[in-house]
Amino acid sequence: MSVVTTASSSTRVSMEPAYCDSTLCQDPEVISLSPQPERTKEMEMITNGTEPQDHSQSTASLSDLEQALLGLLSIRPMTGYEIGTHYARALSPWWETPRTQVYPKLRELERRGFVQKETVVQEGRPNKQVYSIAPVGSRALMTRLGEPIPGTEMRHHMMMRLFLGNLLTPQTMRQLLHDYRDRMTERARQLREAREKFTPSLDGPHRTSVFFELLSLDHLIALTELEISGTTRVLEALAQTPRRTRQKPTGSESPLLDALRDGVTPTNGR
Repeated sequence: MSVVTTASSSTRVSMEPAYCDSTLCQDPEVISLSPQPERTKEMEMITNGTEPQDHSQSTASLSDLEQALLGLLSIRPMTGYEIGTHYARALSPWWETPRTQVYPKLRELERRGFVQKETVVQEGRPNKQVYSIAPVGSRALMTRLGEPIPGTEMRHHMMMRLFLGNLLTPQTMRQLLHDYRDRMTERARQLREAREKFTPSLDGPHRTSVFFELLSLDHLIALTELEISGTTRVLEALAQTPRRTRQKPTGSESPLLDALRDGVTPTNGR
């Protein structure tokens, strides 16, 4: 469903970013688009540890990307551009999705009735398409969020490089690991700066959502710091272990590869 709203050229439509800045949250010029009392009620139920009882309209399952998009829209309505921007800033460090998939998925969610689109007509500027989560979308999101959390799907580039480290020279391996640790150190610094910047929003009107967003940011910082400390231990181990003579590949696999293939923990000679 689409709704047309007219806005004068002097009025600014401002959307709250994920990890909301308190000055933006309290901006008096913010236009409240498509108030959703049902959504607010359901999000409060999440905070109170309860779930809505009626899921009859949300039987269709959500994909990972749909869950993420509805989650962003549960904070407040946003344009497609703002969703992409906030996704890149708040979610992409731990939930990668090609940005080209955002708009097609928003259209699909609208077709299924999970989101609503509002056209904001602006004088002298292009119209804006503002998306908001619909009540049925909130129920579907609540159902998905209440499911057991699956294990982390990993594709760890540093571990792959480390696993095949015997194919690299010691100098190359050490340089790659030093570069990786430096990037992780810079990333941790940026994340801590973001944490400090958005902490004052805990006193703002969106304190509940900000609280949980900062919890996810804290966990991301901890994971990044684990990458730093783990890489440091690898470098220390490489410095203390003499380089073994490189051998030509043979027809037999290593005990570790055999164990990984067979799902058995390797033992000493058995």
